[in-house]
Amino acid sequence: KDYTRKSQAKPQLRDDRTLTVVWTVEETEQFLKQAHRAYNTEANDLLLTALGTAIQEWAGIRQVLVNLEGHGREAILPDVDITRTVGWFTSQFPVVLDMGEDRNVGRRVK
Repeated sequence: KDYTRKSQAKPQLRDDRTLTVVWTVEETEQFLKQAHRAYNTEANDLLLTALGTAIQEWAGIRQVLVNLEGHGREAILPDVDITRTVGWFTSQFPVVLDMGEDRNVGRRVK
């Protein structure tokens, strides 16, 4: 585990802040339908990059382990029809967000 930090002091609960941002309908639509096209990614890639960057800036931690969950309803095999199935095929998988030293947003997203 690499918990490289700017300082040795661990972030404390008292250092926590809540920030609420409200997007307009147009901004939400732009994010969901257009923003990810710049890097040929998905919206989740942008959200994960933002999360990793925020944690690095707040706590000085370059790497953070997050557990992602997939619903399993996407068509993985072209000859398997799941349209008449019921329920979810939930899967969970760990992902390490490694922000490294490079602060270039484009490189982080990629």
